[in-house]
Amino acid sequence: MKKFIAFLFSALFLTSLNAQIKIYHGKNSTSTIIDNDTEYTIKADPGETIKIKIINPNPHYYDYTFSLDSSKVEIENPNFEELASLIVPQFNVPQSSTKARAIAKNILDENEGIINIDKYSELFKILNDINTKLKELNGFIKKSDDTNPLPFSVSNFSVMKDKVEKLEELKLSDKFGEMEKNIKLNQVMIKTLKSHAELLLKEYNTKRKNFIAHNDIIEYKVKVKENQKLIISLTVTKRGEKGGRDIKEKLITIEINPNYKRKSFELVPMASLIYGGAVNDYGISNNLITEKEKDGFKFDPGFIFNYNVDEFGKYNRNALGLGIGVAISEEGKNLDNLFGNVMLSFTENFRISLGAGYAQYPVGLKNSNSVGNSISGDFNKIDDVVEFDKTFAVFFSFSIFGLDIPFSK
Repeated sequence: MKKFIAFLFSALFLTSLNAQIKIYHGKNSTSTIIDNDTEYTIKADPGETIKIKIINPNPHYYDYTFSLDSSKVEIENPNFEELASLIVPQFNVPQSSTKARAIAKNILDENEGIINIDKYSELFKILNDINTKLKELNGFIKKSDDTNPLPFSVSNFSVMKDKVEKLEELKLSDKFGEMEKNIKLNQVMIKTLKSHAELLLKEYNTKRKNFIAHNDIIEYKVKVKENQKLIISLTVTKRGEKGGRDIKEKLITIEINPNYKRKSFELVPMASLIYGGAVNDYGISNNLITEKEKDGFKFDPGFIFNYNVDEFGKYNRNALGLGIGVAISEEGKNLDNLFGNVMLSFTENFRISLGAGYAQYPVGLKNSNSVGNSISGDFNKIDDVVEFDKTFAVFFSFSIFGLDIPFSK
């Protein structure tokens, strides 16, 4: 039944969404939400927890800040640790063994004059290896800011983080210590190369540590409450000078509208227009009882015990229900005015229903009274001698002033 109703009204009303919203952080104003036809106004059920997730974040280059404009909404803290600050020292150091050799050529040896650089080739090789690994690390970090076109499954940051985690932490080679013990070698040269190696290692290890410290899961959670609209905004700022993705205050703004929450069971006051077909109509004319046939329309108040089978429409403000109704009539027994019905609720204020059952209508005269004669006995009014009984009837009902009485949650 629910699938049928959803299909029937899909051309007119929004359909419900899952509890997760995915955001794509792109370049050149391509940032958007996905899996929702890029709609920025959505709906959710009260009590539902909405999770907003950035599917391709880069917390190395950017700060992501979520904000909510409603102070009444119960908020869960963002599901990510505070992002570590990126502290990358800028070293004015040689970036290759070639530069290190150029500096080394200017270091004089008191005994030998110009140093024989070949004696220190192993240290130059160590410097060159460190520099190669540093370039590899910088390449991974730079590539982490690339964005893949939609659709895609894994963010570049996560891929590059995995690669960086596999890079080993570097330590200073024992070779420097061994050569420092060799009194035949120039200690100024060794200390200079060692200093360069330590600076390069510090830069490498600091960058590696800071990069893998970032949490690549950026999520925000909020619980939807009844009758409260939420406006959630995502602001993206740069953590440094690099990075080419979109940055903006309130880069993405999402409006969440709660679905209307109604009770499953309701006791609804209604007014019913009842039609029982052609019925007898008794009256008095010249002190004699008369009889004629008329259409059996009458209007009675009552109530319907309604069960909401399905909800539909924008924010589920409309509902289809099944129920049993009672019409309160002055004629006969009220419990004989029973009917089953189908009810449509349009918003919370107006309801209409169509049903069928039994209603009280005149079927004859009692106490030996008959048509064409005067009323016998101690009765003075025609209503006193008319006999009522159950007659099949159709009930068209509508709500009274939009009121309802909650029966059960």
